[in-house]
Amino acid sequence: MEKNPAEFGIEVVDGEIEKETGSKETPVGDKKKSHSTTRALAAQFALLKMPTFWCYCVYVCALPCGVNAYLIFVPSLMLESGLSKTDAAIVLAVAGAVDIVGRFLSSFIFDAKHLRNHRWRVHCIYGIILGLVVALHASQTTFSGFIIMATLWGLAEGGYHGQ
Repeated sequence: MEKNPAEFGIEVVDGEIEKETGSKETPVGDKKKSHSTTRALAAQFALLKMPTFWCYCVYVCALPCGVNAYLIFVPSLMLESGLSKTDAAIVLAVAGAVDIVGRFLSSFIFDAKHLRNHRWRVHCIYGIILGLVVALHASQTTFSGFIIMATLWGLAEGGYHGQ
């Protein structure tokens, strides 16, 4: 027979443990407190059974590899395309400035009421855009093309890290 979680000071909303209620002070050896702790731990470990969680973990671990490669190799790519070191410095400065703007914009996007339950999806969309921009960057040969890609990269990178 399953017990009601409310008996143990736990509120369950939509099948997920929301917060503990009641007094934090319980007598030593109180079985109700140990049972509620066990249920809370079980709810946390249930996340490990979700394939989307593991996909998200791989995404979060792999994306920084591409982000760092962008910052390291774009100046060399620009020099190889015949542009100057000054142009390369300007492109990196634009990418950094737009990255800051992207972080602020993403905070508004992630806080939108209709997207709150889908934040991980929006975060993954930012990652996909960021990956595409990094991949397309190699095809650029003009200063304006590099500026456009740096702007897109900054917005996507800001969204990725702004979450």
